[in-house]
This record gives sequence, C-alpha cells and structure tokens, in this order.
Amino acid sequence: MRVAVVDPSGFTLPYDHLLCDALGRGGDDVRLYRRPSRQPEEERSGAYAPRPLFYQRAEAIRRRGPRWAVYRAAKAIEHPFDLRAFSREALAWGPMSFTSSGSSCRGSTGSS
Repeated sequence: MRVAVVDPSGFTLPYDHLLCDALGRGGDDVRLYRRPSRQPEEERSGAYAPRPLFYQRAEAIRRRGPRWAVYRAAKAIEHPFDLRAFSREALAWGPMSFTSSGSSCRGSTGSS
C-alpha cells in the first residue's frame, strides 16, 4: 500500500519518523512530506522516503537570521503553491486522499 504522511511544518516529526518507519518495515511504500530539516534535527529515512517539499524558500529565510515576520509571511505565501506541488506529485504517484497535517493518507496500489 502507498502511504503519504503529510506534516508541512514538521510539528510532529518524532512521531512522523516512528510512524513512517514502522509502516515501511511493514511493507508499505511510505513518503513523508514535510519542510526541509533544521539543525540540530536528525535527517532520518529508515524504511521510508523523506520528501522536503514544503516551505523551502521560507526555511532558507529562517536560516539567514531571526526575521520571524518575514519568515511567517513567506510560509503563508508559499503554502498554497507547495500544496499544489504535493497534489501533483501525489496524483502522479497513485490513488491518494489528502487529509490535514500530521495525518496519514492511504491509497491502494492496486494489489493485495
């Protein structure tokens, strides 16, 4: 089964990593859609594929210094474009339904 775990802002990354790894070890094809990793966050990708698709430009602004108003504005502007990119990738990947942040979206691969 194909599983997309979507957590754009990475609010629940420790949980996401454990969930994705467990699903992947169970035989599912798992992708974690999120923002790019920050220091000192550990970049992990056990039995799943990390996809840092969200907030790439906003995270670049955040790395340059504490300009929180600019960072938050960039996230707000970037979010609909990133959702569109996610939708395109998920549709190309296969049958998928989209739910809110931190939830898993399951789609059938066509085989049991």
